[in-house]
Amino acid sequence: MRQGASSKGTREVSRPNFFIIGAPKCGTTSLARYLGGHPHVFITNPKEPCYFSRSLTTEREQRRSKACHCSLDGYLHLFDRAKEEHWLRGDATTRNLRCEPALLEIRALVPDARLIVMLRDPAEMVPSWHAQKVHERQEVERDLEKAWRLEDSRRRGENLPPRLKATDAFQYSQVARLGTQVERLLEIFPREQVHAIFMDDLRQDPRNVYLRTLEFLGLSDDGQQDFEVHNKRRMSGGILSAVGLRKPQAPIAAISPQFEDELRHHFVGEVEKLERILGRDLQSWKPR
Repeated sequence: MRQGASSKGTREVSRPNFFIIGAPKCGTTSLARYLGGHPHVFITNPKEPCYFSRSLTTEREQRRSKACHCSLDGYLHLFDRAKEEHWLRGDATTRNLRCEPALLEIRALVPDARLIVMLRDPAEMVPSWHAQKVHERQEVERDLEKAWRLEDSRRRGENLPPRLKATDAFQYSQVARLGTQVERLLEIFPREQVHAIFMDDLRQDPRNVYLRTLEFLGLSDDGQQDFEVHNKRRMSGGILSAVGLRKPQAPIAAISPQFEDELRHHFVGEVEKLERILGRDLQSWKPR
């Protein structure tokens, strides 16, 4: 159903009514592709407009951004291609989960929105996030442990890479505070409007995860069987360098067992918070 009007009152638009809000490196790209293939679902292009979480966008990136990042009217333009059969319309901006103003603004605009949150072992998520930032040439410190220990100075505005897009992108310990983020989400939205997906489940049985997500969204099974993984962590070289668009990058070294153990101890409180909130045994995410 077409509803609402632009901020200028000059045109009708299809308002969003569901959001994949994060966390990053937890399968959001894959889920957006799966849902986008359903005949009754519309996902924006780009997948992550970052409109609601624009407070995290650096000034440099704001100057380079498109209108959809800066104004409600620009954001709503992204839904102009949605058709009447698209009962569910949304985007998959992963910054929204860690941005309280984004969640509050979504609630104000779409109080009955359905939200999908995707979760992963923080000790896996942090290395994957760091690898992506290195691949994107945003992170210049290729050693994760060294980048981790730069957080305090970067919080003060020191040692920041020049191509930074999100102000908190290199606050690795904050990006992966999943327990705190989910707790805040459920203080803003009723539990029945939030669907949590664990990446462990998505890996093991994507079809079942997809079906449960459709049920949450009030959609019937479209028979989809192709659940290819999208946006895998890219290693040295990658597709872009292979076609001559970028110089190959040296491989990123695997983290040491000692640093992995440090990460698990650092996030154990966040993991236990998730256990309490969602009623899920996450022992495998804890120190071993």
